Order: sequence, then C-alpha cells, then structure tokens
Amino acid sequence: MNAIANFIRHTPRAAMASYINSNAPILAEKFAWPQEQDDHVKPLLQAVDDMDRDEYELLRHNAERINEMTDEEGQTALLSVLTDTSVFNTLANAHDRAMWVFNSDNESFRHAEETRYANHNRLGRMWDGFVGPKDKTVSDADLDLEAFRTRLAAEVFGQDTKMKIEAYSRENEDEDGVVTTINQIVVYKEGLPDSYKALEKDEIVVKIRRPVYEIVICYESGTGEIEVIAQSKEQRETVARLFSETLLGTKIDVVRLPLKKYDISTLIAPRTFPTDPEDGIESVTVVSLTLKPMDGEGRVTFDYLSKYSGSIYGRVNDWFQQNDPLKGGFFLTQAKIVVKFYPTEGEKRGKSLPVKITMPNRCDLKSRTEKERLIGDKYLARWKLIKEE
Repeated sequence: MNAIANFIRHTPRAAMASYINSNAPILAEKFAWPQEQDDHVKPLLQAVDDMDRDEYELLRHNAERINEMTDEEGQTALLSVLTDTSVFNTLANAHDRAMWVFNSDNESFRHAEETRYANHNRLGRMWDGFVGPKDKTVSDADLDLEAFRTRLAAEVFGQDTKMKIEAYSRENEDEDGVVTTINQIVVYKEGLPDSYKALEKDEIVVKIRRPVYEIVICYESGTGEIEVIAQSKEQRETVARLFSETLLGTKIDVVRLPLKKYDISTLIAPRTFPTDPEDGIESVTVVSLTLKPMDGEGRVTFDYLSKYSGSIYGRVNDWFQQNDPLKGGFFLTQAKIVVKFYPTEGEKRGKSLPVKITMPNRCDLKSRTEKERLIGDKYLARWKLIKEE
C-alpha cells in the first residue's frame, strides 16, 4: 500500500483521474470524485482498500513503475527518449510528468525504464564494455533484427528461446553539456519455466510461468563503444560480437574496454579535498575504510558515524592507540566518502552523495545524475583517486 499511497498523494488530481479511467474501470464507475476544492486523496485511498483484486494488483504494479521514474535519474531517462518535451516541461511535478508519459506514450515510458536500468547497472557486475567500430549506423530493419535474433538463438540461448528485440535511440548529456546519441537495443528473452501454487475455485492448482529477462546493448557511434548488460558474463562477449556483425555490419575482434583504475592509498591518513566554490560542495568526509593485513588474510572495516565528533582517523586512533592499523601493517582495499552539497533554492538541507571505491577498478558512481557526473568526471581525478593513464 505504501507505493500506492505515495503514488496517489503526489499525482495531481487530473492525472490521477485519467489513469483510473484508463486502467481501473471498476473503480472509476464506483468512485465519486469530491468537488474540485475538496481533498480527493483520503477518499481515494479509502476506495482503494475495497478495489477489485485484479485492478488493485495492476494499480500497485503501475504505481511502483511510475514512482521509480520520479527521481532525478528517472526524469532524466524520460527526457532522453522524448522527441518533443514541450508538454513534459510544463507539468506540475515529477509524478505528473511520469504519469503523462505513461498514459500518452507507453512505449517511450518503457524505453525510459530500460534507459534507467542501463544507467543504473553501467560499470557494475552485470556490465561489460567492448571496443567496436566507430561511426556506424545501427540498423533497425526488420530483416537485420531477425538475423540478430536468429543468431542469438543459435549461438547463445538455444533455438527454441522466445525473444523480442527493440531498438531505439536516446540522448545523453555529459558534464560539459555536450549531447550525444546512444543507440540502445533491448533483448527480451524468455527464461526457464517456474511453477507456483494458486487457488482456483477453492482448489489448489499448480501453474507454470516463464519469466522474461532483459539484455541491454548500448552503442555510441562517436567512440565505437559497445556496452552489454546481462546477468551472464560468459554471454556478453558473444552478444557484442553478434550485435556488431548483424546490426552494425562489421566483424570485430572482441576486445574489452579498459576499466578505470583507482588509487585510494592516500585515504589511509587525513587529507584535504579541494573543490571549486561554483560547484556548491560544502564538505567531503571519509566515512568508511576497509583494510587488509599486509602479511595475512582477512579484513577489517571501520565506519564513521555522524554523531561522533572528529574524524574516522581520530576515532580509530582513540580505539587502538599505538596499534593503530592506519599507521602500519595494513593497506586499504575499499573506502567510502560522502560529498555534501549546500542546499539549493527550495531545499531545507543539501544533498549528500556517497561514493564507494573498491580497489583496483570498482566505483559505484554511475554518472546517472548531474552531481554524480561532476564528482566522477572532475573531482576523483583532482583528488588523485584515479590512477593516471
């Protein structure tokens, strides 16, 4: 109910009424909307409690999807797939904008969801990047998409695997305001069957379902980079090769993109983090350090809580005195810093951005938001947390 309550409370009345009329006809027929000047949220929440079960489950599912697209990441993803943003930019709030795309252009809404999914998983455990050909056009011809599907079935998933492939383009803006076009291909693949119990006419029956999984391919022609997001690491290289051969028309020797290498060794001791005033950064604090002994196995993690005075370094020294592990015998394997921004107009408190870096080449910054791009593209290098090429 929390997702539904959040959905109803934050969605303007007109948009909410449009959704109910289109997706919940039983509720639409039963619910009497209050006068325009009266609150509609409380009576609508009460009406939801008595909804038809199937309509309620659909409402819950769609509420979760729309709620997820109301943060900065989701709004950016929605903007990236729209060809005309004139209406989008005039709407009241994030829920109103997400609802408008959901109601008026469900395919674009789904593409935005896939964009958010790709951005969220980029550089993570499900991601691999490959060197591809530059300045190629991704074919969306039915014949080429069918050739891609056929080869995926033959070489990766199995001949009988059901698939649906969608191709679309979206815009991506970097920290300098340069806009590039990302071509994105989504492969919806039917998974192995799963069974579950259900009640039908007071009898327990066993039903079979086949879940659908996604494989996302992103291609930027200017760099030639091919990125593949898939659960199976073993499949990503083959998927990249088949994509290039069938949709780019180019055979490639599959070479993985070099990952950034990080160096957190300077965080073993207190240090400064210089920033530019125009970027609105109030403070940078080290809040977690994970160390391993130089002559053995195991690891130890120290976390700093904001209720403590001083710093994580002072706290560790208070605990261990002359045996302080930060002063010898251990090396850093992981660190977490928190970048706190000054409040912007309309905010009571500034946003905080946590950044976790794991040696040698993992960082949980995804370049999904403007603040993440600022830290990832400008400050990690300035703070000497990225190794020079």
